Amino acid sequence: MRKEYRSSNVRFCMDDENQRRTWEYLQSITRKEGSYGKILSDAFVQILDGNHAIEQGAFQQSNSECVTEQMLSMYLSTLKRELLEEMESIYGNAIPSAS
Repeated sequence: MRKEYRSSNVRFCMDDENQRRTWEYLQSITRKEGSYGKILSDAFVQILDGNHAIEQGAFQQSNSECVTEQMLSMYLSTLKRELLEEMESIYGNAIPSAS
């Protein structure tokens, strides 16, 4: 029995933070981690069904660890950028030197 596939063209706006981060995440996926369709469909179904927890065995352990690391890395990068922006807004471009 052959599986039936359908294609969809998705565009991401790079000016929108969430869309840009999603696009970056998708670009980092390797073939061994799965396909775009599988990863996106699993995420959509879990969110839309209200099941925010990843079910046991839904993803392979290595894939789950990789996704977690990438999500944490992106989150930490965002926090760092936000902190730097906040510091710049408080101190401006000239931060007093500590002597």
